[in-house]
Amino acid sequence: MRKLFFIINPISGNGKNTSLEKFISSNLVRQTEIQYEIRHTLHGGHASELTREALDHHFDAVIVAGGDGTINEVASHLVNTNTALGIIPVGSGNGVARHFKVPFNIKKNLDMIIRGKTTLLDVGTANNKIFLSNAGLGYDAAVIKDYAYQQRHGFISYFFSAIRSTFFFSVPKVHLSVNGNAFPVNAFFFSALNGSQFGYNISLDRNARTDDGLLDFVILDTKSRLKAIFVAICVLFKGKPRLEGFTTVHSQNATVHFPGQRLSLQIDGEPSVVEDQLEFKVLPGAIKVIVP
Repeated sequence: MRKLFFIINPISGNGKNTSLEKFISSNLVRQTEIQYEIRHTLHGGHASELTREALDHHFDAVIVAGGDGTINEVASHLVNTNTALGIIPVGSGNGVARHFKVPFNIKKNLDMIIRGKTTLLDVGTANNKIFLSNAGLGYDAAVIKDYAYQQRHGFISYFFSAIRSTFFFSVPKVHLSVNGNAFPVNAFFFSALNGSQFGYNISLDRNARTDDGLLDFVILDTKSRLKAIFVAICVLFKGKPRLEGFTTVHSQNATVHFPGQRLSLQIDGEPSVVEDQLEFKVLPGAIKVIVP
């Protein structure tokens, strides 16, 4: 008998997830080969506590109904375990779910979870904090920091955060060490991609894969706002920017040095800060994920 542990973040996305538990129960009650438990997060860090509880009771999978931040919190405890991660996308951007092509229709999603097909996927780390989709310094971190202060979440709020950050963001000067090379970078964009999605179907590299044992480092080395706007337009219209200073480097690891600086960082769409140095690594095949 499969044991499934559901964690619902009731305030993810539009905060209207109150009927989700009833829908899950009504669809699983007839599944005689599945034992399940449904819990709700009640405070910050609660998803971690619930995941550890699921591991202690040997559940086969932990299914997260939430946004990228909640998914990341749960996934951090499932790395290098036999417990699978399942995703019900009810957040705002839902970048992780979009990369894995997880159904947004709840009935189709539950059908996927019941089938239970899994695959092993890579995990990225930024100073030992895991990310499933991406982590970055520079512009994307500035956008996420601004977005976190907004009272309402959604694409419109995200769009205005992006506009404000384009004009008021201070470009950090860093030194990058990757693939045996070291060089200075004006890090307007510096994003480490494991998956292809930032959320809202926005992508800097649609060819990024979570099963190749590599991270894709997308770099825009410039202080020019005009170049950044050009890149943003290309990304929004699903084109690939072609201009001097924009490049993608593939590697298992990289180190970014910025002594004496305290920079904004985003990890799977959650704001953070980092001081002096940031080390990226990939953990190949480190997490089991339920996929279509």
